Amino acid sequence: MEPGPASTEALTPQALEDSRRLGTTSVLHLVQALSGAGWRDAPRLWLATRGARSAGKVAERVAVAQAPLLGLGQVLAVEQPELRCTRVDLEGGADVAADALLRELSSTSFEDQTAWRGGTRRVARLARAADALSAHEPATLLREDGTYLITGASVAWGWNSRAGSFPRAHVTCC
Repeated sequence: MEPGPASTEALTPQALEDSRRLGTTSVLHLVQALSGAGWRDAPRLWLATRGARSAGKVAERVAVAQAPLLGLGQVLAVEQPELRCTRVDLEGGADVAADALLRELSSTSFEDQTAWRGGTRRVARLARAADALSAHEPATLLREDGTYLITGASVAWGWNSRAGSFPRAHVTCC
């Protein structure tokens, strides 16, 4: 993905604020207007992002400023089902992204979550995660100088960062 105003490489506080205003805030106002319009058949809402999601087996860098719009789309799909919120994550320059978006808009195969990578349309599917479920040594998962927040746990749970494998790690249990 080439650097742009919403790319992680060019992320500044102002760029993040601009992305929020142009992304989630404007979509929120649009959805409020659509909900109050009294449509018999509400129009379908399409949300396009660029690099907001890692798609495929190999983890990709994501455009952090784009991710909130993708998250809002997930919520809208559940809370405003009449809008049939469709999320399309694109990649590449303007020409590549526009071509993929046009192909998606004209598709006859309904998917509410797609990602275009390398000219290929990817769709969201659940798959077995055998590698993720296998046991790993803590040293391969945790960094000694990392910070970790463990929710749904208590001190009695048994993790004490001072006595644990990583005495310099910052661990907070709540």
